[in-house]
Amino acid sequence: MHRLWVALILTGCTHASLPLGAGSDMAQPAAGDMGTPVGAAVPDLTPPPAWQPQPSPTTQSLRGVWGSSATDVYAVGLQGTILHSGGDGLWTAQTSGTTKDLHAIWGSGPHDLYAAGDVLLHSTGDGAWAPQTAPSGLMGVWGSAADDLYVAGLFGISHSTGDGTWTALSQPEPWGGYFHARGTSATDVYAVGGFINLNDPSKGGGVAHLTNAQWSWTRLSPRRVRPACRARKSKPGSARSKAAPAQIRPRP
Repeated sequence: MHRLWVALILTGCTHASLPLGAGSDMAQPAAGDMGTPVGAAVPDLTPPPAWQPQPSPTTQSLRGVWGSSATDVYAVGLQGTILHSGGDGLWTAQTSGTTKDLHAIWGSGPHDLYAAGDVLLHSTGDGAWAPQTAPSGLMGVWGSAADDLYVAGLFGISHSTGDGTWTALSQPEPWGGYFHARGTSATDVYAVGGFINLNDPSKGGGVAHLTNAQWSWTRLSPRRVRPACRARKSKPGSARSKAAPAQIRPRP
């Protein structure tokens, strides 16, 4: 019985949704027992596929991954590391032409790729990478199409129409810069960034949102985390101070 209740707490499911093994001495409750509506779908408790490690040809730390399909996947990392896989679990290194760190990668398709970091690189998918003139300290790259591209980093957000030139945008600059950029369309773009500063509430992390050609900034207010338990001091002569010290008793 103890094992059954542990399973209930961990999964958050009702008794009726737990498939008991054939060797159990407890019968499966009928639909409708313990609050489960009759005819309700039973949750699928099948464990998700486990992550499996894949061999890597580099010892460098990897920071970003992206793929145009299941058979065309890239990973980037420190010291200019760029890896490519055909989805078969094998990775090969590509020559990036730089030793600068790369933090993100994105593409509009298999023949239009961008790797961003302390340098911005572009590739047509042939394994060769060429640098483009862009701000350094980039942490994220995204685009709604090949002619609508964004990079975000420590020095703000820049935009390109895919011609190789990048223009810095006028948008709120959080304390510490931006770390990531994503969107759903050319008129719905998000960038997140900023460090939380407990000593200065006017600074902190937040979200920049581009809509109707205007950027807005929503700052996330920092919250101080209190310890779960804090010792209470009692005044001399109080009932608390006169109480006998607590005793630790062995559990029966």
